[in-house]
Amino acid sequence: MVRGLELTLAGMGVVLGGLALLALVVRGLARLLAGRQVREEAGAETPAPRVEDNPAPAVVAAIAGAVAVALGSDPGQLRLLSVQEARPVGGGPASWALAGRMDQMRSRRGRDRGGGRKS
Repeated sequence: MVRGLELTLAGMGVVLGGLALLALVVRGLARLLAGRQVREEAGAETPAPRVEDNPAPAVVAAIAGAVAVALGSDPGQLRLLSVQEARPVGGGPASWALAGRMDQMRSRRGRDRGGGRKS
């Protein structure tokens, strides 16, 4: 009984000591890299990346193909009017991410209630 308690305390001590050492290493690396980043920023100004107004034709074709597959129609019948970057509304997750989460929750709820596959 006493031997087990000693072994437990020794194991917990080793784990906590290792975590403390890891925290110190991470903090030291963060300080080291933060100092390097400040020096690099002071050295040279980098221009902002240029955003293309019109995407490449291959990108437009890929988007049209993906939309056609999703709609189950012929890609030749589609006419893309504009291609814009999708941005989440209100700074939250994108609507497709929310739809996927809702779908997963629905499927789990069905399984928990005995739904899903019938044998």
